[in-house]
Amino acid sequence: EEGLLFAFDDMDDLYKVKFVNGGYETVQSLDVNEKEEYVSQGSGSLQVNYHKGEKPKIMIHKENLLMPDLDYLSLKTISVDIFNPQRRDVNITINLIKSGKNVICSQTAVADGQVWSTIEFPINAVVMNYSAESVIGVMLEFDVAIEASYYVDNMRVELGNAISEEDKAYITEIEKLTQDINELPAKLTLEDESKLMELVNRYEAIPSEYRGAVSNYDVLNNAVLNYVSVAMEAEKTED
Repeated sequence: EEGLLFAFDDMDDLYKVKFVNGGYETVQSLDVNEKEEYVSQGSGSLQVNYHKGEKPKIMIHKENLLMPDLDYLSLKTISVDIFNPQRRDVNITINLIKSGKNVICSQTAVADGQVWSTIEFPINAVVMNYSAESVIGVMLEFDVAIEASYYVDNMRVELGNAISEEDKAYITEIEKLTQDINELPAKLTLEDESKLMELVNRYEAIPSEYRGAVSNYDVLNNAVLNYVSVAMEAEKTED
């Protein structure tokens, strides 16, 4: 089963898309394009204008999508059409986002220069099994370093995903790792180094496409940062 997630056709669509720049959401640098050569389907496309020094992102909250009741558990792929009028290729990253603009999972692909490219993002069923309820939207990132405009159109989804036998092999470790991360002490000491490094190594041993299923990775990451502070403070004390 397939469906249209966002059309980018008109001004109503424009004001449902947000330009995320430095934590702020605006419609600055976004326009509706109606020139046929920059439209892949429908009556318009989204023109994204990048200015020198900017690294903003395009965010569409799930309540503004054409399928607001989308069953993210069955989400198999997200795809979007990109026209890159520049001579050089550009990397495009599609992210599924949860609260705090944190990334659940992402996929980066290349949009070739001066042609339409369809960027397809396969969704991992295990990740959605643990994160479907926390999805707040879809985000696009353009890896650009110059002033340029790009055109975005026709965001689609394919449904029908399911956990495979191969997926099941990772579920036990993901659940155990998530539990062990939750059991980390609130206040770390130097004695916690081995335990912390063990958790980090276990996380990194999980294939990257499954890591989004570790729903409390932010807890582990913060613990590592806190431990570094504890270790640095201990070194100062010794001096």
